[in-house]
Amino acid sequence: MASGAEHDLHGLMIASGILCLVTVLIGGGHLPLNTLALPFGVAFGTLCLSPDMDMANTRPYRRWLFLRHLWGPYAAMFSHRGLSHSLLVGPATRLIYLALLVSPVAWYLGYTPDSGLLFFSCGVFLANAIHLWGDGILWKG
Repeated sequence: MASGAEHDLHGLMIASGILCLVTVLIGGGHLPLNTLALPFGVAFGTLCLSPDMDMANTRPYRRWLFLRHLWGPYAAMFSHRGLSHSLLVGPATRLIYLALLVSPVAWYLGYTPDSGLLFFSCGVFLANAIHLWGDGILWKG
């Protein structure tokens, strides 16, 4: 099982690699600019939307600073290594929870979702898979 620092390192290494690849492909005209949301989603998913959001006082939880208390209900709903540590349900619940928190502000600011949101969400799902791999939950060998 990886430590918090190892989870961060693994996720940020993958995000950096994807960022390099996406930047080259965007520069060559092969991908639209909004695909940059993919590596950002991996980095944000690693640092701030980790499966460990189900426990108060973890690194990802503390990174929300004064907003971390908004995640208290999420932590109370999920036991550690339960559904929050599943491949699909875990990141889906965190993204839905985040959407419920952010959507009133986004609506007020007039934000209209585009395909960048899909790329961001895919990045969060990938960050979740990297975390589960580090915990030995996926691809046990």
